[in-house]
This record gives sequence, C-alpha cells and structure tokens, in this order.
Amino acid sequence: MNGSWAEPERLSLSSEEWSDLDPFVSPDGKKLFFVSTRSEDGSADRRGNKNMDVWVAVSSGTEWVTPHRVENVNSNAKEGSPSVARDGTVYFFSDRTGGVDKNAIYESRYVRGHYQMPVLLPSTINVGPSDTSPFISPDGRTLLFYSTRPSGFGKADLYVSSSRHGNWTMSVNLGAVVNSAESEYNPSVSGGQRFFFGRNSKIYVVPTSTIPGLEPKRFHRPQG
Repeated sequence: MNGSWAEPERLSLSSEEWSDLDPFVSPDGKKLFFVSTRSEDGSADRRGNKNMDVWVAVSSGTEWVTPHRVENVNSNAKEGSPSVARDGTVYFFSDRTGGVDKNAIYESRYVRGHYQMPVLLPSTINVGPSDTSPFISPDGRTLLFYSTRPSGFGKADLYVSSSRHGNWTMSVNLGAVVNSAESEYNPSVSGGQRFFFGRNSKIYVVPTSTIPGLEPKRFHRPQG
C-alpha cells in the first residue's frame, strides 16, 4: 500500500487452537499450501504436536477455503516448507528418515490430479546433517534451500541447485551477498527481482541481480 507493508491479518482458516506455518501460494494463485498441527477435521487442539503436516486450501476468489491434508505427502514425522512448481510438483522437507531436526528435501509429483509418493532428492542436494526449507522456481528448474553442511560461511547457509535434463546439479553456495558467519534460512524470491531470507530472527532482502549464479528470470511467475 503506497510503497509500505500493510498490517497483517489472520486468515479465516487459521485458529488459536493449532499452529499454521510456511504458507506458499501456487504459481497460478489458486492454491495455498501450508503446514499445520490441526487435526483431520480441523477442530482438535494439537498445539503440543511438533509433527506438522502439509495442507492445501483453494481460493474462492475472496478467501481460502476447504483446507485438507495433501495426499501421500505426509508421514508420522515432521513436514515443512512446501513449495510448488507450475506443473504442481511439491517440494518440502521432512525429518522422517534422519530423526528429529535432521531434515532432508523431498519432491512429490502431481500426476493426473493426484500427488505421488514423495521421493528423496539426490545427494547433489541432500548432504546433511540438515537440508531444509526448499523454494522452487515456477518452472521447476531452480531450487533454493538452506543447509547446515560443513564448509559454508556460517552455521547454516543458502544454496541453489538446477535441474538439467532431469538431473539436479551439485548444490552451489550463494556466497557472501547473503551468507555470513550467522545462520541464514528460508529463502524466497519475489517477482524475480527481490531475494528474501531470514537471519537472527529478522527478515532480509537483497536484489536477485546481486547474487552470483542466480537466474532471476526463472522466478518470474506467469501472468493471468
């Protein structure tokens, strides 16, 4: 609004009785993916539950309605940070194989209206001890995430990998423009021009054009 951020408003689908986190709007603007501790019928109090699941709601034109768990994606462990490409493929992290807070990144393809069983992404992306919070470009060819792997700038750094001929390239550290001796996390790109991320519980932004190796054009969302 006039170049300033408006006051945030809680969505009607959320409640004080559970936690809703990590929202992501699909490239066509019709679906809202998020993670939640709510029960299946959206009524029970599960605030003590840390094993969050991936949910999706659809746009009615004025609000988000009919939230439901995404089929096949969830487990008895924690899922987080869903991010969706134009073809419907959803990327997310989970600690289902590594144990609590030992996250890895998965993808679930959308085939004929149904999500398939998740596949663990290859070692070019998942190195460990924790790789998490993926952000996929609309064309599905560039993946941003953060990792606690050694040899970075700090405790956790931001990385990028590209899909070429169906294979993910070796992850590349995004460098000193965004990474520091602290922990960087939760990367996202707006309009192909601004790169947002977290550090020390604060939100930072830099122009995508200042980050070596990043292709801003890949993050432009389709119009209409």
